[in-house]
Amino acid sequence: MEQLTQMENRLKSSEDGGCFPTETTTKPLTQRVTHILLRDNEDFQWYFKPISVALGPLHHDHSPDSKLQRGEKSKLQMAEKFIKYSGKKKEDFYKEVKGNINSLRECYDSKEIKPWCDECLAWLFLVDDCAVLFFVYHDATENLKELGWTVICWHI
Repeated sequence: MEQLTQMENRLKSSEDGGCFPTETTTKPLTQRVTHILLRDNEDFQWYFKPISVALGPLHHDHSPDSKLQRGEKSKLQMAEKFIKYSGKKKEDFYKEVKGNINSLRECYDSKEIKPWCDECLAWLFLVDDCAVLFFVYHDATENLKELGWTVICWHI
């Protein structure tokens, strides 16, 4: 109990606002799950691979036999609808994403993102982001029916 009180006092009295750094020295990156987490349990891998929709460049797959093709078509439909509802041109969205592509690249491990050219990566982000915004913005149970989607909600 005494150690807990000492720690609490130290956190409160520290001149820099506590023991926790106010600035981080490294920027966290979006990256694949490390093999160390996946090696001991094959069933564990299931939780980290997309089943129907991949967002972002790490699991993106354009091969015709990909199980994600249906999800890709749905993302395109949702992105088109979001752009239509926004009243803006897709070229305007593209220019905004493309103008920030270097900053967006910095959010990923450079080895993972290196194969992507700026134009392809910008279109990928545009489609994925607009699709997510459409999904969030619209009531999932009603408005996604027009796309032929069945919405399943899991309560954890």
